[in-house]
Amino acid sequence: MNDGTNEQTQGVTLNPAAVPLRGSVHVPSDKSINHRALILGSLVAPPGLVVTGLSEAKDVRTTAACLRALGVFLRESAHNEWCINASPPACVPSHATLDCGNSGTTLRLLMGLLAGREHLICTLTGDASLRRRPMRRVAEPLRHMGAQVTLHDDEMAPVHVQGRRPLAALREYTVPVPSAQVKSALILAALAADGPSRILDPFGTRDHTERMLSWLEPAKPAVRVERHDGGSEIIQVEPRPQGVHVAASMPLVVPGDPSAATFWLVAALLVPGSELALPRIGSNPRRTGALEVLRRMGAEITLGERAEHGGEPCADWHGRYTPSLQAVEVSPVEVPTLVDEIPVLAVAAAAADGTSRFAGLAELRHKESDRLLGTVALLRGLGVHAELEPPDTLLVHGRATPFSGNVPTDPLRTHGDHRLAMAAAVAALAAEAPVHVDSLASTSISDPTFLKTRERFVLPHDS
Repeated sequence: MNDGTNEQTQGVTLNPAAVPLRGSVHVPSDKSINHRALILGSLVAPPGLVVTGLSEAKDVRTTAACLRALGVFLRESAHNEWCINASPPACVPSHATLDCGNSGTTLRLLMGLLAGREHLICTLTGDASLRRRPMRRVAEPLRHMGAQVTLHDDEMAPVHVQGRRPLAALREYTVPVPSAQVKSALILAALAADGPSRILDPFGTRDHTERMLSWLEPAKPAVRVERHDGGSEIIQVEPRPQGVHVAASMPLVVPGDPSAATFWLVAALLVPGSELALPRIGSNPRRTGALEVLRRMGAEITLGERAEHGGEPCADWHGRYTPSLQAVEVSPVEVPTLVDEIPVLAVAAAAADGTSRFAGLAELRHKESDRLLGTVALLRGLGVHAELEPPDTLLVHGRATPFSGNVPTDPLRTHGDHRLAMAAAVAALAAEAPVHVDSLASTSISDPTFLKTRERFVLPHDS
């Protein structure tokens, strides 16, 4: 079998890298921005929104399928351009059941969008993993706005939403958890409110929704953001009862996903002789915390040519083998800017000199799996001394030869979590012997190209 592309019941065997990792790696476009381009595009007044470079990732396709079920017009051209037009009132169903698959972003952002859809009753559900993830953090503020939202066991999906218009504005609401999904859901709902809303984000989470709305209407944006020291922000949202009107004449171009790029950066740092280029990667400061951590570890990373697309900065990233990484301290305030990269940063920390400490990781318990416990188990299975310091701090004790192989009869468990699966595959490139994992199927959720790219650097008889 070829590097996990044809999985068998006993799992997947991953060989170490046979050659240095050299050349360019093109990662899919930013998954977070993809979701928002599709969903905000569904609110754009005629003639609609043109988006270039949408990802083939499974989660993104899930969002597109849900919007089509709501009557939104989505047309993909041969040149990977998508035209998105808001659904005419006659095409909006009165009842809909939407399968959000494994995508928490899809479900939570659609909760905010549908809360302001008058006369629509909708059920949002997903796979077993998604149905275990917390949804009350979105439901409660939507209820304050007047939407009727019912949760399973008052906490999880399936979620039943009965929209209304207008919603009551959020005069002042502080987001209680470091979640850009919660914040974005409330911004979407506030676009259908009866007046201005004021949303406070004390954590400095991803600001893609705010940036995109500002890019769509630069002269009079629906959102205005005050940013403060420490990353906190105050978002003023003006309702858009007639939809969002695009002033920009150029298509919305989605940059490369910085989370996916970080996995390849770490691979280049760990495999001797490697030097990789990652073109046109999104370099929003709210997404580059992993770069700053790796640089503090002494990693040889540079950013090349810079540009801006759709209100998002991007740059070419370059990473080179670094044999003398140093342990690092990561504080809770940094976590929102690197939350998806924790598993692969822990892989890098395993190769560093000293003990690395990652604090404030409670949000990892609410991902596709309990990603905090999953990361500890993954590292231990690779022979790394890793431990959890209650309640939510990860300690990784680095060493010069970090990763051992393991026996096929006891494969590493990825729990269907794409970040854990990709972290295991990166570690295996730098391992002393083959690494066995239960499955790599979940990698397609965020990066359908990941396994094919990995094949370039390993022996052809991975099995």
